[in-house]
Order: sequence, then structure tokens, then C-alpha cells
Amino acid sequence: MAQLKDLVDSIEIALDTLDNSGFSDELISQPEMNFTVPEELFSYWDSATTAREKFNKKVKYSFDGETHSYTPTELSVILKRWILHTEIGLDRAMKISSLGDGDDGSSGVSPSYFR
Repeated sequence: MAQLKDLVDSIEIALDTLDNSGFSDELISQPEMNFTVPEELFSYWDSATTAREKFNKKVKYSFDGETHSYTPTELSVILKRWILHTEIGLDRAMKISSLGDGDDGSSGVSPSYFR
């Protein structure tokens, strides 16, 4: 389905942009970060979220019927990259998040939309 290929391509472009931005996770540990999300990470999140929302809107009622094939190697490279960035993102969330009610930062509970 072409819509899924568009989503994959958009997320790959967003990851390329993040990877080429010069951003380093070491910056998150600096006190002046003051629990703010760096522009490079926000830009990646915004691009990936926008791509996902466009995909959801396009496939809400139907698929276009076009197909695209990935080789097992291509798919493996993409999925390994996404898994790596997801794991890095979970670690980042623990560093960037606010300290929450009664949490001194050592609870090990990741930030979320849920309360």
C-alpha cells in the first residue's frame, strides 16, 4: 500500500534529519537544559507525528490499492533503526521529563499522558 510507504519514507527522512542535525544526547544531561525538549528532538517528533496523522487520515476508510515491496534486508534495516531510536527515545524521556508529583527523579516511572 502506497500510504504505508509514504509513512515509512517520511519517518526515515525525519530520522535522517535528526541524525544529521549534530544533536547529541550528552546535551540532555547539562543543567541548563532545565527539562526542555531540544529543538532537534521536537522537530523530529513533529515530523513523525504529522506523518502518522496523515497516514491515519488517508487509510481511515480505505487503501488506495497500490503496492510497494521491501526486500527483507531493507525492512530489517528500517525496523532495526526504528527500534534503536525508540529505545533511545525512552531513555531521553526519562532524562527530559518533569519530576512529577512526589518523584525526585529516581522512581523509574517514564513520563506519559496518563495519570
